[in-house]
Amino acid sequence: MTIKTSTLKRYIPLILGIALLVGAALYVPWDSVEPYLAKVSALNYSLLILLSVLYYFGRSLRYWLMLKMLHQTAPFKIVVLSCLAAQPIAVLPGGELYRGVMLKRYGNVNLSDSTASVFAQSLAESFGLIVIALIGAGILHRYELATASIAIVLFAMWIVINLYSGSKAHRVTNLLPGVNFHPSSVAAYLRRNRILLSGKNFGILLAASLVSTVAGIAMVITVIYGLGLHIGIAQAAMVYALPAVLEVVSFLPGGLGANEGTSVGLLLLFNFSLPEAIAVTILVRIFTLGIGFIFGFGAMLWAKIGNFRQYD
Repeated sequence: MTIKTSTLKRYIPLILGIALLVGAALYVPWDSVEPYLAKVSALNYSLLILLSVLYYFGRSLRYWLMLKMLHQTAPFKIVVLSCLAAQPIAVLPGGELYRGVMLKRYGNVNLSDSTASVFAQSLAESFGLIVIALIGAGILHRYELATASIAIVLFAMWIVINLYSGSKAHRVTNLLPGVNFHPSSVAAYLRRNRILLSGKNFGILLAASLVSTVAGIAMVITVIYGLGLHIGIAQAAMVYALPAVLEVVSFLPGGLGANEGTSVGLLLLFNFSLPEAIAVTILVRIFTLGIGFIFGFGAMLWAKIGNFRQYD
């Protein structure tokens, strides 16, 4: 049996994504966590799966809205298929760009539009998360300075995108080794981001971001109460939102390390024991990040049996 080189290359990112997730799982202290995992009822696990579906629906909805704003009219089911099929690869460095590859493959979406959407969706998601974190910090009267500092950085990025003309931006990007963007390409990229991140469009994206954010907060509450523990809504909002925004701005693959460390630290400050904090963090990550691999494989199977047209 002969395997085509092109076919093998197509699955290399997927293999690397799985290897990264398995490698991260090896560092989990399962002996301490397993007793807590057994406490969660089948009903709670079913609810977590439903919240995961809502979480990924929200992320796909935001991507679809961004493409519409850029006058790319891919059907919603194609955007869902593409975003989910790319999820196992998205944990790799730069893996988010693979969503653009999938959108090109199944929806014939202009790659320049989909790549612009990658940065815009990250910034829009971060703004939604930091707003939730700021509200939580204000209610709890804790961590206001740290949360406000992150908000200032995000706001500065938004200002730069909306006010900077980009006429000389290529000089900055081309300082990177092996990078030589044409000035017009960089200017077009910034122009697309300004379309997405200004005025009514930005407000729509922030509102759409709340779908996945609310689902994530609900997962934290469901996990903690499923373990027989208790947490307030403001605390749950902080436990989900602050690690998630640090995951985005850390640029680490899948936010691995940045998210988990922040989540465990916050839970310890909220008087959870270390095993409890680790168990909550692992369960939330399973149903936000880990289950994305299952959805991704399901989307790949859907693409195969659904006989979707491919444009590459």
